[in-house]
Amino acid sequence: MKKIQFLILCVLLMSVKVSAQTFVIDTTEITFENKLRPCLFVKFDADAKTVKKGWVDYMKKNYKIKVKGVGLFSDKDIVDADDVTINSISDKRMNMYARVTDITGGSEMKYFMSCGYDFFIGPKEYTMEFEGMHKMLNDFSISFLNNYYADETSSILKKIKGYERDIKKNNNAIASNKKE
Repeated sequence: MKKIQFLILCVLLMSVKVSAQTFVIDTTEITFENKLRPCLFVKFDADAKTVKKGWVDYMKKNYKIKVKGVGLFSDKDIVDADDVTINSISDKRMNMYARVTDITGGSEMKYFMSCGYDFFIGPKEYTMEFEGMHKMLNDFSISFLNNYYADETSSILKKIKGYERDIKKNNNAIASNKKE
């Protein structure tokens, strides 16, 4: 019985590892304030609410930035942080935006920034800043996916332990019924 339980556990853990997400960050455009703006795009297996919460937590922990639009009473399509400085991107003050939407099988995130009213960071203009944005999104994606899959694995292991308790209880009930 122990071998079967161990085998089931190994198969489940391998399936989590095999289905672990690889991500690709692409450059695309987003319509914002009735104009096309350059942005970075990535897809996640997690739902939009989980990604938004992960983004808010990551920005707070790593950059001490408070992102608006996600909270107890709000869940905006675009979350933002105004008038922030991220030295790894630029020493200028910027506005940061992220649109996270649910899609079939997960969510997609479009991340973009501006240096003022109508100066959006893109691969053609503000090239170095755009590369810094790419690195920051890559770092977030790695951190977020590690935490997300660790939580998923933990949840699966809790379910397995529950099933093992049920199996043990049922085996004890069967054994006591055979004695009678």
